[in-house]
Parts: sequence; C-alpha cells; structure tokens
Amino acid sequence: MSSSRIVAKYASSHWYIYLFGATMLGTHTVLNTYIPKQTGVIIDMFTEKAARADILPLIWLLIATVFFSFVCHWLWAFCLISMCRGIDRDLRYGMFSHLQKLSTDYYIKNNTGDLITRSIVDIQAVRAFYGNHIVSLIDLIATIIMALYFMQDAAGWKITLICAAPSPILLFLLFFLRKHMRIRFRRVQQAASDIGARVQENVTGIRVLKAFAQERSENERFAELSRKKWKAEMSSAELTASMRPMIRLVYAMAFCAYLILGGRLVIDGKLSIGEYTAFNGYLMLILVPMSRCGSIVQAWQRCRVSMKRLDEIFYAHPSVDDARADVSAVLENPPALSVRDLTYRYPGTDHDVLRNVSFDLRPGELISVMGPTGCGKTTLANLIERLWETPEGCIFLGGRELHEIPLETLRTALAFVPQDTLLFTDTVANNIRFRVDSVTQAQVEEAAKLAAVHESIMSFPETYETMVGERGVTLSGGQKQRIAIARAAVTKPAVLIMDDSLSAVDTETEAEILKNLKADRNGCSVLLITHRISAAMLSDKVLFLAEDGSVEAYGHHNELLNSSPAYRHLFENASGISVEGGEANG
Repeated sequence: MSSSRIVAKYASSHWYIYLFGATMLGTHTVLNTYIPKQTGVIIDMFTEKAARADILPLIWLLIATVFFSFVCHWLWAFCLISMCRGIDRDLRYGMFSHLQKLSTDYYIKNNTGDLITRSIVDIQAVRAFYGNHIVSLIDLIATIIMALYFMQDAAGWKITLICAAPSPILLFLLFFLRKHMRIRFRRVQQAASDIGARVQENVTGIRVLKAFAQERSENERFAELSRKKWKAEMSSAELTASMRPMIRLVYAMAFCAYLILGGRLVIDGKLSIGEYTAFNGYLMLILVPMSRCGSIVQAWQRCRVSMKRLDEIFYAHPSVDDARADVSAVLENPPALSVRDLTYRYPGTDHDVLRNVSFDLRPGELISVMGPTGCGKTTLANLIERLWETPEGCIFLGGRELHEIPLETLRTALAFVPQDTLLFTDTVANNIRFRVDSVTQAQVEEAAKLAAVHESIMSFPETYETMVGERGVTLSGGQKQRIAIARAAVTKPAVLIMDDSLSAVDTETEAEILKNLKADRNGCSVLLITHRISAAMLSDKVLFLAEDGSVEAYGHHNELLNSSPAYRHLFENASGISVEGGEANG
C-alpha cells in the first residue's frame, strides 16, 4: 500500500469529521468575508449621522460575526488539523508493519539511519501538508472567491479585476517554480537522512569509536555532513525566502493603484467612504492568504518529495514470502530437518558459498557445524530460517520443502540464536518471554536454568525484573548469549539453531548448556554452529565444511578423527593432543 492510499483510506474512514470541518471552514470564510462589508455599512451610517438606535444593532451584529467566525475557525482547525495526526499515526504504523515484512537483503542494501529519518522527518512533512497547508489552500480559494464577489459589489468588476490581476500571475510563477523547489527539497531530505544514518552508526558503535580514539575524525565527518545539509537548506532558502516579500510587494502596488482609482471614485461621488473602506478591507483579506501561498507551494513540494521517499519503501517487496506456501500445512511432530545437495550463492555474486551440502537432523539430535571462517556456516543457518530465499528441492522440514511451509509456521517451529546477540531495553524476564507473552515465570526460570544463566540472574539487583540496557550493554557477553539461548528455548522449538552463540562462555558452561539441551530433548533437535572442538565432542554428529563450502566430513567426532585429516588437524591444533589411528594420545 502506497503512502497516498494510506492517506486516502484514513480520509475516507473519517469523512464525517472532514465534512463537519469543511462546513465550519466554509462558514468561517463567509463570516470573515462579510466583516469588511458590515464595517463599511457602519462607517457610512456614521458619515450620514444616522441615529444611534440604528447603528448599535449593526455594531452588535459585527461583534457576533467576529465571535462566531472565531468559533468556526477553532472547530475546523480542531477537525481538519488536529485529526490529521491520524495520518501521521497510520503512515508510521503502515511503514513499520511493512518494514517487518521485508526480507534480510533489504536491510543490507539500506541504511538503518536513513529508514529512521524517513519514518520521522518525511512522515511529518506529509502530515504538515495535509494537516495545515491543504486547509490553508481551501481557505485561500474560498476567501478569494468571496472577497472578489463583495469587491465587485462595492466598486464594480472593472476596478476589482485591475486590483486582482496580480493573483493569477503570482500563482503561475509559483507553479513554474515548483519543480525547482522539489529538487532542492529532495537534497535537503537526503542530507537529513545521511546525518541520521551517521548518528545511528556512531551511537551503536560508540565503544568501538572510543576504543580506537576516533572521536575527532568522526566529528570532522559529521561536520562535513552538516555543511552539506546547510548548503542544501540555503539553496532551498534562496528560492523560497523572496516569495512572501514578492507577493506583498505586488499587492502593495495593487493597493496603491486602488488608493488612486478608489479615491477618484469617492471624490466623484460614485463610491461611498464605507464602500471604499470595505474594498480596502477585501484587498487586505486577499493579501493575507495570498502571502501564505508560497508556503503552501513549498509544503506541497516537500510533501511530494517525502511521499516519493516513503513510497520507495512501500513499493519494496520481500524477496522471501508465502507465494508458494500451503496455508493448511501442518508439520509432523517432531519434524526432521533434511538438507539435500544444497548449493547457494548470494544474489548478484558469482561465487558459491555452499556446495552440495547434505545432512539429516533427526528429532532429538544435536549436530555441530564446523569449518574455517567464510565456509558458509551462518549462511546455512540463514537459509534454514528462510532469511534468504532457498533453492528449490534442497531443504525439507517434516517432509515438506521450506517453500511449502508458511513463514509464520516455519519460524514458530524453529528458534534461532544469532551470532550477534541482541537484547531489548526491557526486563530480563520480558527478554526471555519475548517470543510468547503468555510464558509463565516458572517457564522463564526453567529456560534460564537450561541456559545456565539462572544463578547469574538471581545475583542481579532485581533478579528477573532487572532492566537490561540498550542492546544488553549492562550485561557481559556470556550473560547476553545465555539469555538469548533461554529466549529461544523457552517455547520448546522443534529445531534450535545456534550460530556460534556459545563463543563468549567458558568451556565448562558450554558443556553444561549442551548437556542440558541433550537431556531436555522432548523431540527438540539442535544445530550448533561452533568453532570449539569441546562442543563437537558432545555432539551426536559433526558436519565439517571445507573452505569452499562443500562437505569435508560428516559423522561422529571419533569417526572424523579417523576419516578426515582436516578435522584431525583442527583437533590437534585446538587440544594440543596428537591423534594416531583415530584415538587421541597425550
């Protein structure tokens, strides 16, 4: 759904509010444009020395007109401006929910800071136009129409047309300049996105920046981005700053022309003092909304730029979806995972990350995936989770190909502990029960014990209600990893995938966690990506990948010591123990 459709949907669902607001706006315009005419009549009555009893009711009528005009102004402002906060809300929710649907590759190609800027700055620009300036445009058109009617009634069409002649000229000029405004506003918005991206990266990586003493160089880079945004804003300001003075200048000339022409008509007796005053009032009444015309055009172009930037996100489609899924698919319990001749390369590359990988992960089994850096271990985990689109006929869960399983069903059956541990700014308990809110406290503690983190949590000031800092910054690396494991295990998944998620714990804790996982099977199988031989020794099988992404060896630890020179070499280097005849010595 595009940004324009979201705006239209909101407006159509709240039509009655807008209708009432438009009615109040029309009433306000009529009352407001009637004020100069009433003023002129009262002035003429004073000039003609009319009786006080005749003048006083008109004065009270004028006061009532001003008062009700104010009330109508407040009502339409509330309805048409305040209610447009709903556009802001729906746009932001629509963008957030759409971002949830997009696949992993989208976030690799697009910067997080830029997405955040678009979801704040660009949405505000859209709301500002539909909430303030489109109402000003309606008010402008209605005021000009009503003012012209009363002006010709006071002084005739000839003088009215002479004095109103600048309006279409100015509108044409603004319409001609709109494209240049749009180009310059896009540069401003892009510069804002660049700044947002830089701030996001610096805040996220602040510890790295400080560790490498890069504060000064980052300040210089940020200063350059700020200068770039300043130049873009100045370029935009050069175009827009002269609009309001130019409009006022033209209408001042029209006002001067009327002083001469209208004054001559008053001298000739063809125009009364009251009518002359009323006509001047209507000129000023036109000048006020016309002086806002430049701002309206600016906001319109900014809105167009922002909606186009938002639509770049809304029109993005996930590369992984349920297009070929069977919505009625039900997985056998517990399901087995099978990988058959899996060969994969990332889109846009010419290098295979995985080559002809095959293995079976039976219910309740623990398999360790090992191999040198860059051999495709994490890619394998991502493909099983369908974070990237998988080749057809290669990966099966419960006898069904992954494409046939709806994503929600698939990811409910799986639990994934990624390499980069992320905890949310919430309590420890809520981080563990993140996947399912209905998880009880007893289940939370059971999962924490399985992940060997219960005792650490109990030592915290508020135990399970202790607040975790942003991204878990207040915890050690090992504590974060173990809480993430508890979060994955608390829902008893069919398959638990752990991507090097024990790297920050000691070997004794690692052994305890793996023994707990093996003891608490319940049909749950574990795919453990690791670099540690100690973990491989506790596994049922080891999938050892070569540097080119092919399977170097597959089997039990002791079998691989005998059959795979590469695995035996890895074991000897890691343990310092020599192996002869498939048995460790020393």
